[in-house]
Amino acid sequence: MAKTRRRREDRISELPDEILEKILSCLTFEQIASTSLLSTRWRNLWRFHSGCFDFDGSSIIQSVRNHYALGRKINGQTLVKNRTNFVNWVNRVMGSHQGATIKGMRIVFDLKKPFHKKIDKWIQLALAKRVEFFELDLSSIGFRMDRSISYRFPIHSICGFLSLKRLFLKHVDVSGDAIQGLVDNCPNLEDLRVVYSESLDALHLYSRVLKHLTLWLCFKVVIFRNTKEFKISAPNLLSFSWTGFRTTNLLLQDVPKLKDVELSDYWYHILGYHSQLEKLSLLCRVYPSDCGCEIQWRIDFPELSNLKDLTMGYFVLNDHSFYHFVTYLNAAPLLENFTLELCHLSENLKLSPEVWTITENHSYKNLKTVKFIGFGEKDEEMFVRYLTSHSPVLESITIDPCLALKLGTPEENEYRQSAEYLEARNRAINLSSLLPCQLTKQTTDQATEVASSLVEAIQGAAQVSSYEL
Repeated sequence: MAKTRRRREDRISELPDEILEKILSCLTFEQIASTSLLSTRWRNLWRFHSGCFDFDGSSIIQSVRNHYALGRKINGQTLVKNRTNFVNWVNRVMGSHQGATIKGMRIVFDLKKPFHKKIDKWIQLALAKRVEFFELDLSSIGFRMDRSISYRFPIHSICGFLSLKRLFLKHVDVSGDAIQGLVDNCPNLEDLRVVYSESLDALHLYSRVLKHLTLWLCFKVVIFRNTKEFKISAPNLLSFSWTGFRTTNLLLQDVPKLKDVELSDYWYHILGYHSQLEKLSLLCRVYPSDCGCEIQWRIDFPELSNLKDLTMGYFVLNDHSFYHFVTYLNAAPLLENFTLELCHLSENLKLSPEVWTITENHSYKNLKTVKFIGFGEKDEEMFVRYLTSHSPVLESITIDPCLALKLGTPEENEYRQSAEYLEARNRAINLSSLLPCQLTKQTTDQATEVASSLVEAIQGAAQVSSYEL
């Protein structure tokens, strides 16, 4: 009887509410929901939870996308039911919450026009709960951008949002004027990310507080090669991520603390600040030599004197050399980490003699780690061997034959079974046996998590490529 009594004792529930709430603050949103099953006392404690409320329906979106990828049709009524269930879930949880504040709120689901007024109410609720972090991700279940029913962020209803420090908007319509309005009305906003906005075609942004800014794959910038001005002045900006085209007039002014930059295509956007960068990620495109596009490299590339981390995501649209990569490598004498992510969209890369004319006596004296995503061709094997032979302190090299376009998609597992992948994998294994024995070598045939957000940019740019042609 004594043993049974001890087993039934619930010592955690005997703790004061303050301690229990502290315990809840260390748990994820899903774990907090599970605690309601422990006892009647726990069942109501979550109502006072002050952490982040994470309403993430991305697993449902991905499940539907997997059906699309397999050629299956989805019943429209099923989609409406999924959306209704998601909205009811958010309303039920937030309607039951009795705490005065919450740390953050995250909403991820494909919600069409009939549900937009619900989103407006959630934003007002986040404002009333004084959140520090708010994310709204309305990623579409379909693969094409439906520009006729996009949700427009209600900047008119945001006034005096003093608590907000981080704001992430994805597949949310927001103009340049609205972004400046957000910054003006959120005086403590330090991190702003706007991805897949359909109205953003110009921006004059000034903020003394902003530390991190992301403007990725905005429709009018990417598709229509917008020529309007994007002017950014932020004296405390530490990181900046941008997708645009050569014709976009991007001006960075008064960014003395900028250290981390992600760009697509055109490096000259960072001229004037290149020497202060410590981390650089580039989504580069190689164009056919007869298409009239300007070649985006040159021998006298300005020195990236403080750069330590370089990531290059690469579209291959025609035969060209690794001259591009080598130009950047030679410009960064302190480079320690180099990641290359390849997507072979048409013909293969080829090494030309001009590469060796500028690399013959070059040494990468500080390069320690190399990651190669999308490895597969013989010329790429030559490039890996070149890097290892010219990097005296190189410690590790990771080779993944999976193309960056495939990573994290429903096609990844299928591609890893393909003859193309297996041939590239065997070539990578054979190559690893020829590399210096002191290197830590890894050839992976499993899903690879790439830290750079360029993978998403590569996949997004591929989705919209049909609009460009």
